[in-house]
Amino acid sequence: MSKEVYDITIIGAGPAGCTAAIYSARRNLKTLLIEGKVIGGLFIDAGTIENYPGFEKITGVELAEKFEKQLKKLPVNLIYEKVEDIKKKNNLFEIKTNKSTFSSKSLIITSGTRYREIELKDEKRFVGRGISYCATCDAPLFQGKDVAVIGGGNSAMHYALHLAEICSKVYVIHRSEFRADLILLEKLRKMKNVEFKQPYTVTELIGEKMLDSIKIKDSKTNKEETLKLSGIFISIGQDPNTNFLKNLELKLNPSNYIEVNQNFQTNIPGVFAAGDVTATAGQVIIAAGQGAKAAMNAAAFLKEK
Repeated sequence: MSKEVYDITIIGAGPAGCTAAIYSARRNLKTLLIEGKVIGGLFIDAGTIENYPGFEKITGVELAEKFEKQLKKLPVNLIYEKVEDIKKKNNLFEIKTNKSTFSSKSLIITSGTRYREIELKDEKRFVGRGISYCATCDAPLFQGKDVAVIGGGNSAMHYALHLAEICSKVYVIHRSEFRADLILLEKLRKMKNVEFKQPYTVTELIGEKMLDSIKIKDSKTNKEETLKLSGIFISIGQDPNTNFLKNLELKLNPSNYIEVNQNFQTNIPGVFAAGDVTATAGQVIIAAGQGAKAAMNAAAFLKEK
């Protein structure tokens, strides 16, 4: 266990976490930023971002690289480990990762969300071998091939529009009524290489080393059919990364997102949360602003304490 005691520990290096770390370090607070994978969170999957002030056009990866470059110029201890558990101990928060244990006077949870899975056998086995959760990232790998998009919201329709430009055939599969904007659906219906399968569910993933087909079932008639294709893009929503908080007794909403007040304070004094893990962000710029406010309020909490 590290003997150091941090003033603020931030968990998750998406836009909220990176901004919180910048604000914390600039206030001369001993700052720890823990990230389980890569800086940026899910927004690194974005192709071109055109609504972030200061950048007329920038990719998600490029913006994440700029975040990292700025962090490295500040006194922020950035470590790449997975947080497994957090407990309150002797007026401090004990953070256990897969490799280390740290102590901190306050916390800012910015752990974001993860892509929701369709929960079929072999889904994890086919990730990167025919299954993707990001058309922006992986669409070029399927140029000229037949693919399917699973989902009924705007994100799924954007995936389908993008794929229809480079793929031979795009199936859009959804189990119920589409939730997407009508304008997106109308665009897709005008494309000759797009076919809607609704209301259908995917019942089986087929292939050896690579996915080569799927079985789908009509929800009304129970009729099954097999679609021969090279890949599927799953876009059925996201779930918050809050599993590691089970011993902290944070108040979560029914969907397991962290509940916060207007100051991004949770029900536990000294614990703040910001970004997508609170279900109140949804945009990079909003998450960054929340991270800044959470850090400022955490600093105020420490000063009062």
